[in-house]
Amino acid sequence: TLTAVDTGSASGAISLVTGDNSVVIEVTGRNVNHLVQPKTYTVKVRRPPTVTLALSNTSISENSESTTVTATLSSAMSTALTVTISASAVSPAVSGDFTLSTNKVLTIAANETSSTDTVTITGVNNNVDAPNKTVTVSGTASGGGVSNPVSQTLTITDDDDAPTGITLAANPNSLTENGGAKTVTVTATVNGSTRYADAKTVAVTVGKSEDSATEVSDYATVADLSIEIAAGAASGSKSFTLTPSNDVLDEENETISVEGTSTGVTVTAGQITITDDDAAPSGAISLKASPGALEESDASTKVSVTATLPGTTTRRADTEVTVKVGEKGTATEGTDYATVADFTLTIAAGRRSGTAKFD
Repeated sequence: TLTAVDTGSASGAISLVTGDNSVVIEVTGRNVNHLVQPKTYTVKVRRPPTVTLALSNTSISENSESTTVTATLSSAMSTALTVTISASAVSPAVSGDFTLSTNKVLTIAANETSSTDTVTITGVNNNVDAPNKTVTVSGTASGGGVSNPVSQTLTITDDDDAPTGITLAANPNSLTENGGAKTVTVTATVNGSTRYADAKTVAVTVGKSEDSATEVSDYATVADLSIEIAAGAASGSKSFTLTPSNDVLDEENETISVEGTSTGVTVTAGQITITDDDAAPSGAISLKASPGALEESDASTKVSVTATLPGTTTRRADTEVTVKVGEKGTATEGTDYATVADFTLTIAAGRRSGTAKFD
């Protein structure tokens, strides 16, 4: 309620400020004294309506589900209102986690309270196991002095199971012992069809004491490796040089373990096989005595007997040879020489010969 007051002037103005709105009332007088008679005026001030955004679904799956954005006025206006919609990802979500429809403008026609046109936000499917994502949906109002609406929050839910772990594999995974130095690539692959949302580091060790192949004697020592699998990636790899040791030992093929560890992840080991290229010794073992001759007048003498494998290769296990003295020959045991008991001579694993003595 406003009350006009005589100020001695023929005209005047009263300003009323209320909230975001102002009203100016002009008062004039025409009597001879230029006086305005005091009078009370009642003024009704109507504020502009508010606009509100709404989502048909406040939570959608990343598997291509959508939500529709609408705008509503608290009361109708005599002019049309447009609301331009925008959507922004809240970290760690990114813009690629959703799409906003080509049309981004909602229109509320004059004398109406609900928007027409269609604006949608759709989840983008991926294979990365990650937390649910948050998107802020905002609007910019234009027309009728209406303020921008309060933003809304949209949740995009993840639909991917966690990967079951990581598996290591070497390529090549088999080398011949006489093949010389080779470049071997170890690949760490995420198991299954889903991926990790964060990068994974796999610490890799080549070889361990329990392997059938022995470090240094069967292959040159390999330094530990570190393999990086980028966030969302299926695999990562690292190469190293493996140098088998060439020998003449006939043995089984031997294996080298390729093991890895990664924080919070199960890592399945791989392995590399070193194939043997040596054939087993073939033929008779030869025996040789030293000295090879004695005089009848000689005193008791130590005689060395050496057993030698045939060919150029050796055996992976000890070879025991039973030596019998006197089974053949023209000398008579007991008459020409004292009886010699049978004895065993050993050719150690990896050696071509072994020696034993008797009197």
